[in-house]
Amino acid sequence: MYTLDSIQEKTVDVIILVLEKPFEKAYELLSQIKAGVAEVEVVFVSRFDDETLWIEAIQRGAYEYLSKPLDLSELKRILVQATEKHHSVNVVKRPPADSVNGRRAGAEARALGAK
Repeated sequence: MYTLDSIQEKTVDVIILVLEKPFEKAYELLSQIKAGVAEVEVVFVSRFDDETLWIEAIQRGAYEYLSKPLDLSELKRILVQATEKHHSVNVVKRPPADSVNGRRAGAEARALGAK
């Protein structure tokens, strides 16, 4: 578990906070994080799917607000975007499963005369 002091000493790009009642505690922690390390992006995760909470979190400086259950592809997209805000991120795409050395296996087979 990180403390506010340890966050200031390390390179942290994104913090995920769980937003639970009482909400004000989480919002206060958000304020402390942003005051100490303004570059850190904070993503709130909550079991409350409430537009009012989302608006409040964003107005107070959160990067994003996600409700549970989490869509992992959405979480990944948000984490990449938040990180890219401060760093260049290179995403390496894997070749398709039916490829050989980056070339499509079917094209190689056709080149060899197979049908």
